[in-house]
Amino acid sequence: MVEHKRFGVAVHYRNAARDRVGEVAAAVRTAEQRHALRVTTGREVIELRPDVDWDKGKTLLWVLDHLPHSGSAPLVPIYLGDDITDEDAFDVVGPHGVPIVVRHTDDGDRATAALFALDSPARVAEFTDRLARQLREAPLRAT
Repeated sequence: MVEHKRFGVAVHYRNAARDRVGEVAAAVRTAEQRHALRVTTGREVIELRPDVDWDKGKTLLWVLDHLPHSGSAPLVPIYLGDDITDEDAFDVVGPHGVPIVVRHTDDGDRATAALFALDSPARVAEFTDRLARQLREAPLRAT
């Protein structure tokens, strides 16, 4: 399946026959070379995008720099991600925030820069519900 994105395309091969995945990857690599694109890989997906120096970590830094903030307490970013392409954002969040990798059964013990982990995508809703409830009941206060 080809997913059209704003600045590229994602070629998902989850439903492709296992013996055809190599052909899919080769076709994407040909497009990369022919059109000077950048290829990134993820969970059963290959993405083609413009070859520019930009990733999820740089995007997160840009958002944090442009986010209106008037309080005296620092912003604490919480970043959840389940893909290898999220590692750049985990690196950015790590020192000042909460980087959380969302594991899948097929991940094994993949190395990550995230300091915390949820053991499945189903845990994300549980985590965000608990966080929202905690913030409502005991809002953070500047010290």
